[in-house]
Amino acid sequence: MRENEEDARIEVERVVKKRFASRISKRRVEEKFRKGRASRLAIIVKVKDDGSKKRRLMVDLKLSGRNALAYVAE
Repeated sequence: MRENEEDARIEVERVVKKRFASRISKRRVEEKFRKGRASRLAIIVKVKDDGSKKRRLMVDLKLSGRNALAYVAE
């Protein structure tokens, strides 16, 4: 996200505008989701042949160490 700050800002604004996400304060998050944990975000930016950009946001659970917290019964 830090390497492509402008693209990240554009994509985050897009998902907020479409109501797939919302902006709330860190304090509100801590109050509402006491057992929750923050995860890292990543962005992939691909420049197409016509010069336009394809942006894709990802929640990086592996890098955040959250995959280790998941339990799947066999």
